[in-house]
Amino acid sequence: MSSSEASSEEESSKKSDEEGATPTSSVIREQKDDEGQGRSAFVSRKTHRVKGQPAKLDGTRRSAKDCRGRRKLRYQYLEDMVTHRERAIQSLRRELETYKQYCAELDEGRVPESLLSLLAMQNETS
Repeated sequence: MSSSEASSEEESSKKSDEEGATPTSSVIREQKDDEGQGRSAFVSRKTHRVKGQPAKLDGTRRSAKDCRGRRKLRYQYLEDMVTHRERAIQSLRRELETYKQYCAELDEGRVPESLLSLLAMQNETS
């Protein structure tokens, strides 16, 4: 880009800023690359709210914030479920080890006292 083109572009942008023009959300500008060939470029700008004019981005931002909140709650719920299931698995493994010990002692011909007391408690409750 030559210096005269750059200065004219800067002057036009200063004029639009001084005039109080509100920039749009996107602008298509004509740009020239190194070979002097022109090309259109899609340039995104921040939107400036004009008083009394609703901003479309507010709804989008609110929706995105709500989505992040729901996602956070969902992940927390899933983490709680995993924790609960891990505790249940540990409890069942302990119970399985207990029964394995009972079986090993019964195979050796001994009746474990803890098994007798467990059976006695079940008979009392029935």
